[in-house]
Amino acid sequence: MIAALVRSALALLAVTALALPVCAQDFANSLSLTADVSTQPRFAAAHGQAAVLMGYTGYGLEAWAYPFQLFTHLRLQIVPADSSAPVDAAPLLRRIEYHPDEIARIYDGNGYKIRERLFVPLNRPAVILYWDVQSAHPIDLRVTFLPVLDLMWPGALGGQDLRWSDELHGYVISEATTGFRAVIASPQVATHTSVVNATLRKDLTQSMVLRPSHGHAVLFAALESKPSPEGSALLPLERDEAQLRAEYRSHVTQLLAAGLQIQTPDDTLNRALTWSRLALDQAWVCNPRIGCGEVAGYGPSRPERRPQYDWFFAGDGLVAVEALLATGDIARARDELNFILRYQNPANGMIWHEISQSAGFLDWANKYPYMYVHVDITYAFLSTLADYFAATGDGPFLRDHWQQIAAAWKYACSLIDPKTALPKIPADKEGGNEQDRMSEDVSFSAAWVAASSAYRTLALAAGHPDESGAAAAPAEAARRAFAARYWNQQKHFWIAGYTESGAPITDERAHPDLLGNDLLSSDRENAALDRLAGFAFETDWGTRGLASSSPRYDPRSYGAGSVSPLLTADNAVAFLRAHRPAIALPIFDSLLPWLQLDSPGHLHELSDGDSFQPQIESVPEQSWSSAGFLHAAIRGLFGLEVDAAQHTLTLAPHLDPRWEHISLAQMPVGPAQVAVTIDQHPGETDAVFTAQSGPVHVVFAPEILLGATNIHALIDGCSAPAILEQHAQDQHARVAFDLPTGSAHIRISYSGGVGVRIPTVMPARGDGSRGLKLTALHLDGSSLTLAADIASADQSSVEIESPWIIADVRGGSATRISPDWYRVTFAPASAPVSPSGSAYSRHSLTVAFRTR
Repeated sequence: MIAALVRSALALLAVTALALPVCAQDFANSLSLTADVSTQPRFAAAHGQAAVLMGYTGYGLEAWAYPFQLFTHLRLQIVPADSSAPVDAAPLLRRIEYHPDEIARIYDGNGYKIRERLFVPLNRPAVILYWDVQSAHPIDLRVTFLPVLDLMWPGALGGQDLRWSDELHGYVISEATTGFRAVIASPQVATHTSVVNATLRKDLTQSMVLRPSHGHAVLFAALESKPSPEGSALLPLERDEAQLRAEYRSHVTQLLAAGLQIQTPDDTLNRALTWSRLALDQAWVCNPRIGCGEVAGYGPSRPERRPQYDWFFAGDGLVAVEALLATGDIARARDELNFILRYQNPANGMIWHEISQSAGFLDWANKYPYMYVHVDITYAFLSTLADYFAATGDGPFLRDHWQQIAAAWKYACSLIDPKTALPKIPADKEGGNEQDRMSEDVSFSAAWVAASSAYRTLALAAGHPDESGAAAAPAEAARRAFAARYWNQQKHFWIAGYTESGAPITDERAHPDLLGNDLLSSDRENAALDRLAGFAFETDWGTRGLASSSPRYDPRSYGAGSVSPLLTADNAVAFLRAHRPAIALPIFDSLLPWLQLDSPGHLHELSDGDSFQPQIESVPEQSWSSAGFLHAAIRGLFGLEVDAAQHTLTLAPHLDPRWEHISLAQMPVGPAQVAVTIDQHPGETDAVFTAQSGPVHVVFAPEILLGATNIHALIDGCSAPAILEQHAQDQHARVAFDLPTGSAHIRISYSGGVGVRIPTVMPARGDGSRGLKLTALHLDGSSLTLAADIASADQSSVEIESPWIIADVRGGSATRISPDWYRVTFAPASAPVSPSGSAYSRHSLTVAFRTR
């Protein structure tokens, strides 16, 4: 269902099917994504661990070799041999090809085609631009750019000197106080602008005219530092070009061959998962004065030389760690945790917020107010560290860093208000919400409850049982206090927080982190889930942070109405863990259109709340958006959880019932590796688990049709106990067994039941929301009742799977579309329940089945 609708909507995104692992010979084609640029600007970035080359079509390119910007506003012009007037290449750009190792931009002019390739070596502070020219007549290429050699904001250097080097065939920018130099050069230079000390000058850009040799031209830009000879950074770039490209391809091939391997019948989903892994790898940056860590994303520089968000944020890094753990990239997750711990505040144990790439040149921690400002990150750190231990069983890591972990806990405790037993945001600090000044924040308090529980686990695992026991009392006190302090009885929804004066903030904000962790009673949690499922929060492209019915809602605001992929991913997981898959799966599916919104394979930071287009401040390649998508797929959709210390693997998937076969391989459970293939047929689920390098306890609990009976399980042909886990909106058959090294075949069969699936809507850029939003589902015997918010007649149907026969539909109609599948359409509501001016209205129907 997902695959067919997705493929029909991606007309502007040409893709090639993915099969892992990737072989070297078909590397470029197997992972390529192509975007048409005729209708909108497209962001493109070629990434390395020491440099990046990026920009929007029509706006020029900028290059960074950390922590310096080498140049900006690089543009291409075509100079025909019979004309002195250069032609701007930007209007001739037709498409962009995105590959893991390079970006290709294709220009189509009058009698010529140019393929421009952007490449950044994996670990060299340099960028390379290639132009492959096919032309019936000789042409030259004119490249204009502004040389910079200055630090990322807020750092700055003075005294840059620019000169031309005949020996290097390029410009040399130098800065005397630091000894750093940048070289921008080409062996195909025919002419160049002179560096003159002129009184009057139109601009500060420089230009080179490149004369292609055998249809090829290249431009190198590299950062050099003392005491290397001038131009030494260019020599290996020219000499080792083939080796550098092979090194990058080998890196990507090894990355994708390692860790969790997922194959579904949906090529679009497979590709989205692969590119999200690539996006996290592309966000791994090494700064020679700071270290290596995950940056928050990539976007063009704002006027103050700050490429959003190409620097280090601990909170974003923790989100990345969760995704890395889910994909089985344990080593990278551990490296990121070490990087975060490296800059913990030694005075009080607080975890830092952000570090500029230029911080190695500054007294960043003391003279700038950005590093130790967000108090919520310390709580998130403790929770993520507990997740790291669950996934790895790495007790030595906890013991090695115990003093730092205990210091973080001490700081976390220092924020607790004894009057409420919940944390308070100090006047000189911030919580997670940067837009609204709060003294208390509901997510901050929820994070405290989670952190206190996490610390108990960490202390016990690290050999400190007394400290673990001491954390129990504040954890329980916080849990009791939370329910009383953060529930709005009138609105049947949570309170977002409290102002500095102590007034409650009653905006309806999406906080999926409050769900599924016993913070709310079941009645309150269900009320919140019912509200979150409706059109006020849900769009065809994800979840709004603030309900559209709230007085402060602004669809174009950064924090008061925009749609976030990370929030959407978390919301999908919350609904899956609440066992509402019919609502959760459309929320998860709504992330797929983001992969073609701007930079294919990458997800933006935010979208407008009323139409599917980037919010004005949004960053085109946001790392935590890709991380959230990965986490939602693996922990949510596939229900994969690992307890390495107990050698336990839990797999409780909510799968599209039309997927006949899926596989997951290389799931690490301590020293063991587990693989599974799952086959789905009407009334039956077959799975084959295989373990290597050690025994594993497996809990397999796939979703089965709601209302199904006669549950039976076989393990290798022998009867096994199957526990029916019943919930209001779904049910699972749970089988637990010990898997030694080798394989085990599990077959679960059942009779009857019903499943509901919402057709996926794939909005085009600029579309408003029109898809059906299921808000309630209830099965009473053989009678199924559904409620939904509906905006248009062509989006008023759901699909129902059942071996039962539909006898009657009240409030709608039904059509049989295949054996065991029906399309059920809602009739218009006679008395719509919707806010004034809304296109959506509430509808309900009841389907009566005749069971066989």
